[in-house]
Amino acid sequence: MKHNLFSKINTKKYLLDFDGSFLQSDNNTSQTQFTRGKINLARKFKWITVGARSQYEENLFQKNNSDSLNAGSFQFAEWEAYVQKQDTSKLFLELNYKERTDWLVKNYDLSEATFARNYGMSLQLLKNQNSRFKF
Repeated sequence: MKHNLFSKINTKKYLLDFDGSFLQSDNNTSQTQFTRGKINLARKFKWITVGARSQYEENLFQKNNSDSLNAGSFQFAEWEAYVQKQDTSKLFLELNYKERTDWLVKNYDLSEATFARNYGMSLQLLKNQNSRFKF
């Protein structure tokens, strides 16, 4: 059975956007569990928006009557801090910092496999709808 939860609150000063789901299934030979959550929380100021985003996903596959995970199981967690500026729909600029950790199956359990840090910038010129520039 799959369960979903969606929420979006957008006021003059704050933005909260959440999307989560959970799915669990059982059959004659195996059990699966899928969990995903995404959240974006931001504070709007006069010229900029400061916020944080997070994303999490877990896929677990197990044989029945076992607590050991199958090789296709994985998990990741990601978070990001950002600052955005939008100038009356002519220019959009975002600076961000992101970290992500991935887990894979090792010895029938999840173990940390990779860790990454990323610094980023996004620039969009939005003045002309027929010709948009994104960087």
